[in-house]
Formats: sequence, structure tokens, C-alpha cells
Amino acid sequence: MFIPLINQQQINNPKFYFRNLLEDPSASYTSQEQRTYKKYSLSVIGEDQAGKLIIIEPTQQVYVYTFDNVTFTSDEYAKWMPSSYDFSGASENMKLPQI
Repeated sequence: MFIPLINQQQINNPKFYFRNLLEDPSASYTSQEQRTYKKYSLSVIGEDQAGKLIIIEPTQQVYVYTFDNVTFTSDEYAKWMPSSYDFSGASENMKLPQI
């Protein structure tokens, strides 16, 4: 989906761009389980042939979600996150649950 878009637009130095869907960057959503998360629309940022910085988006939006601002998943994958894991403070200490 993204590679043809990058090739069609002839983008140099393409990188994924996570566009926050909320106006306030510190705001977040709350799930039914009372867990806070953020939702982003995935785009590509890069330079056009003239060196101008541009952002391109696919025609069908791709959304990614995060509980800790470290790991980003699709909606389907996020539904299977263990409910017993405490996500509060996960980005500060970066410890993963023991399996």
C-alpha cells in the first residue's frame, strides 16, 4: 500500500508519519476496560523531487494504536493485548511483562 504510493510520488527519504487524530497531543482515548490509548493515522513524510517536504496519505486510511507510546499496533492486534498487564508507566520504565 505504501510502497506504490512512495514510488508514484517519487518520494526521497520516506519515513512513516504518525498523525495524531486528537488536537491536543497530550489527550488520549479511553477503552471500555478504562485503559488509555492513542490513535494515529499512518502517512508517509518525505521530500519531493524539488526537495520540498511533503506528507502523503493512502486513499484508505491506516490506523495504529498505542498504550505506551513505544509499541504501535493495528486495531485487530490491539484487541488481544492482555487485560492483566498494567500499562501505566510502561513508557517510563520500559519493562515488559514476564511470560
